Amino acid sequence: IHSYFISSSVTNEYYQLAQEKLALATSSKLKTWSDIRWDSRWSSVNAIMLNYESIVVALNDLIEEGDHRCIDARGILSAIQEPLFIVTMVILNKLLGSIKVLSDQLKSESLDYAESQFLILSVIDQLQNERNETSFKSIYSAVLDFANRHGIDMNRKSKQRRSNKIPTRFKDAFITSTMGHRKEFLTEADYRENIYFPLIDAILVEMRDRFSPSNLAVLSSVSSMSPQSKSFLNYDQLLPLASHINCDQNHLFNELQVLQPMLQNKKLSNLNELYHEMIPLQEAFSNMMLMIKAALTFPVSSCTCERVFSKMKLIKTRIRTTMADERLSDLCILSIERDFNIDFEQVIDQFAVNRNNSRILLR
Repeated sequence: IHSYFISSSVTNEYYQLAQEKLALATSSKLKTWSDIRWDSRWSSVNAIMLNYESIVVALNDLIEEGDHRCIDARGILSAIQEPLFIVTMVILNKLLGSIKVLSDQLKSESLDYAESQFLILSVIDQLQNERNETSFKSIYSAVLDFANRHGIDMNRKSKQRRSNKIPTRFKDAFITSTMGHRKEFLTEADYRENIYFPLIDAILVEMRDRFSPSNLAVLSSVSSMSPQSKSFLNYDQLLPLASHINCDQNHLFNELQVLQPMLQNKKLSNLNELYHEMIPLQEAFSNMMLMIKAALTFPVSSCTCERVFSKMKLIKTRIRTTMADERLSDLCILSIERDFNIDFEQVIDQFAVNRNNSRILLR
């Protein structure tokens, strides 16, 4: 849907005219469905729900025009009026909405792993508690309400297609790909057992794999390295990280006994300041320095990587596909760091002080 309306200025204009014609109280632009961002998936589904009426009006107007665009418009209109589409859309909007809250927290630059683990476990428990017939009844009630408001017949059957015969070579074989056979869903129980429950199960499996107890313990341990943490330099909290990097736990315990009184009156705000404070004492606190370096290598979130890829997509267009890697890297750095305010006078003065016998050569 998003690709169709942004692929042409004509289709986009029809969509905007439909929004103006309906004068909806809540409307927004259609969002793309990303393969790597959970929150973008919720935004995409939610945008379709908010603008569903505008989409239908725009598609009907395009069909009435009768040009080459009406073929795709007719196909999209038929697809979004299928009961299966409506049910899936409402279910995804519900399930992904809970995950978006967690996604926003994990993208925060000031992420506290210790606090985030409670949110992670809360979201997992919430999804697990949603896996029952009572929860689905409320969702299906929202589906029926949405269908009634937009004139969609939930008892409508999909267009019958000629069934494909499975080749004999696949007899008694375990097939891992689709074969063109899809069961038709007609009742509330069909949607619950074949869409709702499998979706929740897939999300729970993925979240429990990514946020296993061992991973959460290490993340909480990293958080205890921060001077702002309530459990700053707590030995028991640091054990998972120490075990993860094979740090000598006995020596670490002795170092912490000496280090905690030393830092008691120090006003440190972050892990970097703690690292610079410890540099003159690194020989005496070798295990603690190892812990600090390990904690510093943990990325706060994936935002930095995503920012680089976002800039790379803007820079390396189809016209620039032949550029060398070195030039691409330099352009990415310039684009990413363009917001830094650099005092060039100060740079030149510093250069003059550090390099008395050198001069800047501009080419």
